[in-house]
Amino acid sequence: MSLSRRELLALGLPALAGCVAGRVASPATAPDLVLLRGNIVTMDPRRPRAEAVAIHDGKFVAVGSTAEIRALGDDSTSTLDLQGKTVLPGLIDAHIHGVSSGRINLFSVDCAVTSLSEVKERIRRRAREVPAGGWITGDKYDDTKLDLGRPILSADLDEATRDHAVVVTHVGGHDCFVNSRALEMAKITEETSDPDGGRIERVPGSRRPSGILREKAMDLVLKLIPPVSREENRKAAVWQLREFAKSGLTAINDADASIEDVRGYMDAAIAGELPIRVYLMVQFAEIEKLDLWGIRTGYGNDMLRIGGTKLYTDGAIAGRTARLSKPYVGRPNDFGILTITQEELDRRVLQAHSAGWQVGIHANGDVAIEMVLSSYEKAIRAHPTPDPRFRIEHCTLVSPDILRRMKALGVIPTPFCTYVYQHCEKWPAYGEDRLDWMFAMRSFLDAGIPATGSTDYIPGPFPPLLSMQSCVTRRGKDGKVWGARQKITVDEAIRCYTRHSAYASFSENRQGSIERGKLADLVVLGADPYTTDPEKLSTIPVEGTMVGGRWAWKRD
Repeated sequence: MSLSRRELLALGLPALAGCVAGRVASPATAPDLVLLRGNIVTMDPRRPRAEAVAIHDGKFVAVGSTAEIRALGDDSTSTLDLQGKTVLPGLIDAHIHGVSSGRINLFSVDCAVTSLSEVKERIRRRAREVPAGGWITGDKYDDTKLDLGRPILSADLDEATRDHAVVVTHVGGHDCFVNSRALEMAKITEETSDPDGGRIERVPGSRRPSGILREKAMDLVLKLIPPVSREENRKAAVWQLREFAKSGLTAINDADASIEDVRGYMDAAIAGELPIRVYLMVQFAEIEKLDLWGIRTGYGNDMLRIGGTKLYTDGAIAGRTARLSKPYVGRPNDFGILTITQEELDRRVLQAHSAGWQVGIHANGDVAIEMVLSSYEKAIRAHPTPDPRFRIEHCTLVSPDILRRMKALGVIPTPFCTYVYQHCEKWPAYGEDRLDWMFAMRSFLDAGIPATGSTDYIPGPFPPLLSMQSCVTRRGKDGKVWGARQKITVDEAIRCYTRHSAYASFSENRQGSIERGKLADLVVLGADPYTTDPEKLSTIPVEGTMVGGRWAWKRD
């Protein structure tokens, strides 16, 4: 569904166009707010630490000592005594999902449990609320955390209800598990062929569908589920962004926004309900609808901006469908799934790039990453652009040659920062040697590649302090260190979540550090991450999150 001119006007998009610059206070203008007596980590190499900041009209207007900043105020200036608390620049998650995660949390059955019996009971409870013949969706299911020792099958879900179509989506987002009613409604039978870029799993020894649909085979069922309403999308946006703010996030890059998601954010923005900033990576299938109105990367303001476009090449790390050059451990014939051909990827990348869109492509396995780099090389030769800032979303398994090509092209990776911690039970499928080159934060930074802070929530938990702990320690929930050679320092982890994430969204002149003239985004912490035991970074309390000089969230 495209946006009509009437809807664009109603949403206020023309008024949002362009960068809305706030006034920087002159010496004769008193600041609105001063924060004093803090331990302020600025991420500005010219002044890495400070005690105080002054804020006016949503921007930092001075950074310095408590005495210097106190002297700038007058009777109209509000004062906050930080009492020695640590302040970081606002944290930015460069690859996360907002509206879609809000929909899951508010409207779907939570299947993040450890037993099949609990999954079935939660579906039964929802079935009592939904008329017979309706759809029931479940999310956050993770086969490696369930007591079954195998994936959920249609027979399992049939035991919960046969009167409803049930679709349970894997936490990785690239597989779904459906009951018999859903298979019937989608007309998936023994005769149904696998779609290009997808796989219908079969009962061993037969052609009968097992209820497991991977990658593009999911679309056979997902396209039948009635969408939520526009109002529900607005509520999902507001609810989820408030949850993000509680963790210290002041901005996100929504990495897979549909037109319905864009509307949800815009409706929230027009209502003045956006608590944090959003940079939208719009689904490739939707960009022609926006191109009709000249909308592309950069359109919007400092609260809501159209970013790049998002494409896909392969499967998921959590679902073990990423496309690898060597097979999965214990699965000699399984190399993962490609969801697109090289030729089609080349065509789409050139189309978006030449139209002025920043391009970000989902690629986990080394084969998929090599494909993406080839497409980017061809696009830049065909249509030279000084600063395209190509992105690889996740960019999980790399090699020295991949790093060399990325550096030459200026490609920005957005690795999973919480996966080592959260999904450690999956790593045996990849092997110790391969894990040394997965989520390769150390290798990226050593190569001069600005890796970002990102979590891909819902597949991974979103708190940035947990992400930093995972990157610094490489320790999983199981207590084991995985791929120790990729450890980074606390300072580097903070830089990834600030300066590097701002750069990935063309926002380095407005966000990413505490400097005069930049947006007054910051997070107040209950302890200093530089002096905290790295194994306990995730336990540091977030005291408050400020966006544009106003509290997006504050304890108490």
